[in-house]
Amino acid sequence: MTTSSDFPVTPGAFQPTFIEGSDPKFHNPFAAAFVAKFSNLSLTAITVTFTSNTIATGASDQFHATGTYSDGSSQDLTSLVTWTSSATDVATIDRTGLATGLTGGTTTITATSGITQGTATLTVTSPTQPPAITSAGSTTFTVGLAGSFTVTATGTPAPSVSESGTLPSGVTFNPTSQTLAGTPSAGTTGTYNITFTATNGVGSNAVQNFSLIVSSPSVASLTLNPVSIQGGAMNSVGTVTLNAPAVGTAAQRAVAPSQR
Repeated sequence: MTTSSDFPVTPGAFQPTFIEGSDPKFHNPFAAAFVAKFSNLSLTAITVTFTSNTIATGASDQFHATGTYSDGSSQDLTSLVTWTSSATDVATIDRTGLATGLTGGTTTITATSGITQGTATLTVTSPTQPPAITSAGSTTFTVGLAGSFTVTATGTPAPSVSESGTLPSGVTFNPTSQTLAGTPSAGTTGTYNITFTATNGVGSNAVQNFSLIVSSPSVASLTLNPVSIQGGAMNSVGTVTLNAPAVGTAAQRAVAPSQR
């Protein structure tokens, strides 16, 4: 690499350095490739620009770096600087200045040349989807038995779910786990019409009219003790008490004694 003597060097001025051809007699500076050198000039600032400072997850954005020198001149340094991202989980950037969004968040893009840096902020947005409630519109609990039902809601970001309406004694709704759970108390049989609402700030809220049905426990079998009632007139009526632990109360049943 030699400097053409055809160009006198003035201190502080542009000094071209030529890469000459393989022919030793080749001295045409205008046909030769050259690398510019600047005497007494320093890089004072780097300005980082972009196509857009907000991109979606999976999208890309081209960043550019422009250097400003001590004499006020400027030069495109996009392919010469070192590019970095402060949050590589949010976005990465390659050596050409092309950034790619990975997940929602904010990162600082930095272009570095020597001790000089320039920065810009890049915001990556996640795809959004309005909320929807996809679980069933009813469930059945039984008096005296523990029951549970989880409300399923979809959307991006993940929606929160709230409940409104009267619930039977012993049953509550947990908005954190989005679960309706508990043991219905005695005397709460019936249908409870309540409302679930899912919201995530995108579009309209999802509203579901929900029915909680509380039923009485079923008795699989009964054993009468005594089996028969002694004495009494023909066709007289006696009373046998049946215990129903599942309900927690005593049930009475009138039975007719055997005819003799």
